[in-house]
Amino acid sequence: MVKAERDAYICERNITGKIYDRGGTVIAETDVTEDGERVRSYIDPHRYTSLISDIGGLEYRYRKHLAERGEPAEGTGGSGILDPAAAVYKGKPLMLTIDDDMQRRAYGMIEDSDRLSDASAVVMDREGGILLMVNSNELDISRIHEDYEELSKQPGAFMNKAVDALYPCGSVLKPVIAELMIDSGMEDFKVNDKGSVTTKFGETIYNANGRSYGEIGLKKALKVSSNVYFITAAERLGKEAVDEAMDAFFIGKDMEISDLGKMLSVRTDRKEGLALETIGQAVSVSPLTLVSMLEGIATGTIHEPHVTVPDSARRGNKAGAGIFVEETGMSERAVMTVRKMLKACAGRYGLSDMIAKTGTADMPDGRQTAAMIFAWPADSPEYFAVIQNRDSDMWGKELAPYAQEIRRIVEEEETAEETSEEEIR
Repeated sequence: MVKAERDAYICERNITGKIYDRGGTVIAETDVTEDGERVRSYIDPHRYTSLISDIGGLEYRYRKHLAERGEPAEGTGGSGILDPAAAVYKGKPLMLTIDDDMQRRAYGMIEDSDRLSDASAVVMDREGGILLMVNSNELDISRIHEDYEELSKQPGAFMNKAVDALYPCGSVLKPVIAELMIDSGMEDFKVNDKGSVTTKFGETIYNANGRSYGEIGLKKALKVSSNVYFITAAERLGKEAVDEAMDAFFIGKDMEISDLGKMLSVRTDRKEGLALETIGQAVSVSPLTLVSMLEGIATGTIHEPHVTVPDSARRGNKAGAGIFVEETGMSERAVMTVRKMLKACAGRYGLSDMIAKTGTADMPDGRQTAAMIFAWPADSPEYFAVIQNRDSDMWGKELAPYAQEIRRIVEEEETAEETSEEEIR
């Protein structure tokens, strides 16, 4: 039997293993009826669909692992039967970094909101572990095979938008340019902001709402998100320096993730691209890319994002997740300085002890997307997050109450888990 046939046989014969959240809550499992029918059940029909379904999700990516031989299934034989090779075995389990209570509450927050019509939210810890990843309007996972033919006619129906969908990132990209400026000796660079700037290619670009700010420096420019300032600064820095900084933060550079596949990022090839990229209008990334970028901005380091506990699953001979750590190359001084600036930005949005930056951008189809990246605690961030709303007329700052709620959810569930562990001890 060739390897491909053997793998298919194992996947078909053995009972697919369970998927657990980080605390041991069963997210997915297979039950066997009295008639021998195998029924895959889930803790919720919606909140995990695009993440774990066997149409592009973890159940597909880890299908061999979940079917690998574990313990004999009850009533199917084992060492006492005549033909041990014929026994049906339980597949191996898969442990996630996701916290189901956080996932449930964050998904509920999005679904209950009348403003978050097409949204994603992600929270990642300091080591790259994803604690929650939710998308609005998720399909019913129990019906995706039954309704597959009809659903497959809808573009992106099975897509995990938090990972695979690309959207212009807007002004959340400006902190990267700010750190580059500091390390390039431009911390004191000033611009007379008259509300618009004409690039060397003749294109005129305006500030949001056409506002002008007069003579401003880096700190104020980041706080008010001046397009004029950052475009002027980028042209002074030069395309080569900006390109190198973008690559360091995986902006325009794909990131290969062990358990989620390739995280794409696209930059324009238009001649005026430098100006537009600097303000995030010609750079398309996923929400998860923004979370990784924020970790790099806030700490100078980017951990590989992962949703499976390291070594709880294998892909070939490769460890399951969390296998790389990248340095952005920005100095500690640049990182700390921009972090203080982003703390001031968060205060402007009414967020305390957090760092944050918002951004809005026009999408090619005429719709608008708004995003907020945020992390806490402000002086030494341990959690990095994004909430992005597509097809929206919201300004980025209008996402602040949702960011505050996500923080509350994470902190309350972390406290509850610590209390539970203490009681066990």
